Amino acid sequence: MAGFGEEDLTSGRVLVFESGAVVRITHACEICSALRKFVDAATYRALVGERGALGVVVRDGAILRGGRVVLDDHARFPVVPDAMASRAAWVLGQVPAGNVLTYDILLRLIGGKRAYVRALPAYVKRAEAAGLPGHRVLTSRGTLTGHVAYQKERLAREGTSVDDSERIIDRYRAWFGRDLYTTPISDIGMSAALDAPILPGRVSRHNVEIALT
Repeated sequence: MAGFGEEDLTSGRVLVFESGAVVRITHACEICSALRKFVDAATYRALVGERGALGVVVRDGAILRGGRVVLDDHARFPVVPDAMASRAAWVLGQVPAGNVLTYDILLRLIGGKRAYVRALPAYVKRAEAAGLPGHRVLTSRGTLTGHVAYQKERLAREGTSVDDSERIIDRYRAWFGRDLYTTPISDIGMSAALDAPILPGRVSRHNVEIALT
């Protein structure tokens, strides 16, 4: 896409395509090997070292070369931190009392590679020190992490039972964050953005119109 830069693709904004497809911008990212499956080798080599933005599809639709797309000027979704540790803390802040998530789920939600699993204990301890519920994080086996004080007792107060092997008994307590990136700040504001028609030549101070190249 042409006509805008990295500074335009800020977290929380949406791209509304001519077909009706909507993409929610999540956070900035470095070009990595995950892109190899989507582009040819020459394109990938040309992009290495560049920065881009990740997004989540919140409404299906075709994205056509040469089609029009509007970058909405308002943040319709919560802002997601760019830094991995801050993003982990942001995710932990969304876990409801009475629920738990494992390291592998946390890793998936923050968009980290498998190698980042070694950093998760430090992220959790940092979030815990900031007053976030680090006790709701378990190992990938579903056991207590050993990195948070009084984890078993704190979980019990929230109704989450732990057996003698320090494993969570009720698997239905697991939280997967399925709507984490697709829940708007305001349903009313989001509807207004999505229902507005995309017309040829449409320009307003609230939207930047760009074209796919």
